[in-house]
Amino acid sequence: MTSISLWLRAIPLVVVVTTSNAWVEPQNPADAQLRKDGVQCAWTLRQLGVAQQAYFPDGLEKAKPFDLTGEGVNWPPPKTYGWRVSILPPMEEASLYKFISQSSNGFKIPGTLSEAELVKHPALKDDLDRMPKWFSLDKWNAKPSLSIYRRVAFQEKPTLFILVESSELVPWFRAEDDLVFDEKKPLPKMGGNFPNGFFALCGDQNVRFLPTTLSEKELRKALTTGEGVKSLRLERKTELVEDVDKLDFGKGK
Repeated sequence: MTSISLWLRAIPLVVVVTTSNAWVEPQNPADAQLRKDGVQCAWTLRQLGVAQQAYFPDGLEKAKPFDLTGEGVNWPPPKTYGWRVSILPPMEEASLYKFISQSSNGFKIPGTLSEAELVKHPALKDDLDRMPKWFSLDKWNAKPSLSIYRRVAFQEKPTLFILVESSELVPWFRAEDDLVFDEKKPLPKMGGNFPNGFFALCGDQNVRFLPTTLSEKELRKALTTGEGVKSLRLERKTELVEDVDKLDFGKGK
């Protein structure tokens, strides 16, 4: 097992550990849940960024090969299945990738089917319901097939791997749900899980909490280059908890 795999495997343990000597537990349980969600969002985005840098440095379409042997297993997945499926193997989810490839007949069934069309394909519907929990938050447990994470596609910078969290949930293996950023059009809606901003994996591959007070120009700059907003410390769990505890999320409900 590679060192990056070991590092990725260790990270989820941090998500459930939300107390330390540096942690100041908010009196309001809803505020405490916001901070717990914040730690989870930050770690998940960092995991996805590390996986992308290690295995997809030239873009998802030019990925390094994986050991995905087995009848009916194809690599890479067709474009209709999107980045969340492509990133499963380096996120220690190779078995799930194999299962999806085999049960959907080698990805021959398009991943872009609507909910109504999925009824005709129970195997694919089953794949959809197997979404890893780290693609969402506890608050959305009633919607186990929908992800909070969206990829940001800049038309002028197509190779950037930028992710944001959003309360506009999407079926996790659909490919057509990227948020397209066009300099000639207003920015698409992002965030919604936290009152005062949202978490993002920016173009410099660091994770930040981007407040709603940023102007559109400042937001574009922060997302593409990371400039203007301090990144969260993600090397040690105690440092991340300290940074998240200092963020102004707003009040929980």
